[in-house]
Amino acid sequence: MASTGGRSADDYKRRKKRRRRRRRGGPRWFFWVIPLFLIIAAAGFFVFRTYALVGGRLVPRDAETLDLRSERISAETYRELTDTFPDAEILWSVPLGNRSFDCTSSSVSISSWSDSVLQNLAYFRDLRYIDASEAALTEEQYLALRAAAPDCVILWSVPIGGTSYRSDSESIVLNALSADDIPLFGYLPALREADARAVADYASIAELKRSYPELSVLWQITLSGASYTEGATELLVSDSATTVEDVAVALSLLPDVRSVSVPESSWTDEEKLALAAEYPDVIFSWPVSLRGQTLSSGQEELSFAGIALTQADITEMKEKLRFFPSLKTVDLTGCGLGTEEIAPLCDAYPELDVYWDFDLLGIPVSTKDETIDLSNITMADTSALEAVLPYMHHLTKVDMCDCGLSDQVMDDLNQRWDPIRFVWMLHITTYHIRTDTTFFRATSSHYGTFTNESVQRLGYCEDMVVLDLGHRPIGDLSFVSRLQKLRFACLLDCAAQDLSPLAECPELVWLELNRAQAHSIAPLAGSKSLRHLNITFMSLYSQEETYNTLKEMTWLERVWFSRPLLTEAQEQQLKSQNPETMYHVVFVWEQSNENPWRFHELYYEMRDIMNMFYMDGTGAIDYKVIDGVRYDLDPEFLAGQDHGEHDRDHG
Repeated sequence: MASTGGRSADDYKRRKKRRRRRRRGGPRWFFWVIPLFLIIAAAGFFVFRTYALVGGRLVPRDAETLDLRSERISAETYRELTDTFPDAEILWSVPLGNRSFDCTSSSVSISSWSDSVLQNLAYFRDLRYIDASEAALTEEQYLALRAAAPDCVILWSVPIGGTSYRSDSESIVLNALSADDIPLFGYLPALREADARAVADYASIAELKRSYPELSVLWQITLSGASYTEGATELLVSDSATTVEDVAVALSLLPDVRSVSVPESSWTDEEKLALAAEYPDVIFSWPVSLRGQTLSSGQEELSFAGIALTQADITEMKEKLRFFPSLKTVDLTGCGLGTEEIAPLCDAYPELDVYWDFDLLGIPVSTKDETIDLSNITMADTSALEAVLPYMHHLTKVDMCDCGLSDQVMDDLNQRWDPIRFVWMLHITTYHIRTDTTFFRATSSHYGTFTNESVQRLGYCEDMVVLDLGHRPIGDLSFVSRLQKLRFACLLDCAAQDLSPLAECPELVWLELNRAQAHSIAPLAGSKSLRHLNITFMSLYSQEETYNTLKEMTWLERVWFSRPLLTEAQEQQLKSQNPETMYHVVFVWEQSNENPWRFHELYYEMRDIMNMFYMDGTGAIDYKVIDGVRYDLDPEFLAGQDHGEHDRDHG
């Protein structure tokens, strides 16, 4: 075999054969590597889609609960996990400051403050209580915390005067206090007592007490070198350096103080007066020179009685009495000066009682008097009397009977100077009636002596309690509306059609209208005080109106009526509707006051006011019956009863 390139033909063939073999067997690895890679990639994709790596372990992405409470994760990691596991309940430990708490906790504590604290509170689903007492919060931080957790109870330490106090404290001891601290006490809802005895800012203590009146504040105040505590009733300002402001602050803290003694001070008159005006219930005593004497400004009474005074003395008093803020009375009795000289002093101090004596229309009078009797002194007018009335602070009544003045003049006088009562005498035919009388009874021997005009004058008797005009055909009762104290009215045979004036008597309890000519009792529905009503044989037109009126007057205790005024059916309906009211029917005039109409305590009270004898349904009796029980009257009592005419009646 021929040689090729120095090699044998066999070598060449063998090499060529190996090359062909390599070409046929070389790519076979590709067919098994590629599938393996695809398998691994598919498995990885499956794992990634189905699981997630959390804390070094695979967790199914469809897990319902993920409990990471044993692991320390950040809020940022938690938010990423919520994206990864959107449907899972993730339980974790929420970081607050340098601590972490189970996210299901209902209470947590905060020992340090950071902005992340507010953000992380949102991760607690059941939080109800936060203890931030160790976090040294400022008010602003607390308010931010409260806004972030509005449904939580927050315990924190409230900074007051450089010291912090737990917000649940019931009592605290203050080391310092300022006006800026006062609102912070609102964050101590359980606080009942604050010991402020170490606090020297008295104005702030006063403001604390004003702002929180229910808070018991223990404190003490030093004034002129002396210490005072709550309950003190007297202050002594012995140091002339003590200012008005110092005393004002002390008084604001010492509500029981009633006297302040200031023997010596540099205060101005205006400062003294302003202080006294600010505390009108406190008696201030400082020296005041008056008529060459040194007096205490705290005096409530000054007496110059029996001392001869001059006009210059009155002028000095007019100037200096203002320095006696507690002054109530000045007695100038027997000082030798009259109203003309003393009146300017009274005008300058209208609240003072200034006593002096003088003659009034020939009658000796004192400004102390409670009553004056000027009866039977003829007067042309009331000018002399009215000139002194402003100075008679104790005057209650002036008797001016038969002074020659008209009813109108006297009535106007009463209106101008109410509540002073000016009394005069009414001369009405045979009757002489004082306007301060408490009763009037027309006598049986003078029937018919009143006219509709003359009876109106009884309206001036504003103290009238009992009015008996029985058997008088009076046609106008308008005067009765002035009798605001009237309690008993007996108006038998009254001719008046309008009964509305009776409803204007707020104390009327007893009303007798037997055989009165009014056609309606409807106006009496406004008489809420009325309790006993007698309408027997009145000239009432409408049974229905009478029934409706009585039905409305549920406050009545007793009603006497005659059969024509109400039907039997209406009577029974009234008794059913108003079971507490006694409805008593009569049939003939002789029964008009049938027993037990007069067997009642109020009837006896009325007769006693008039000093009149008692009667039953027919005539005079010497006993009385109350609640069905008879009581015989004492012979001495019977002897004192009036069985005759009206008092001071002239036949």
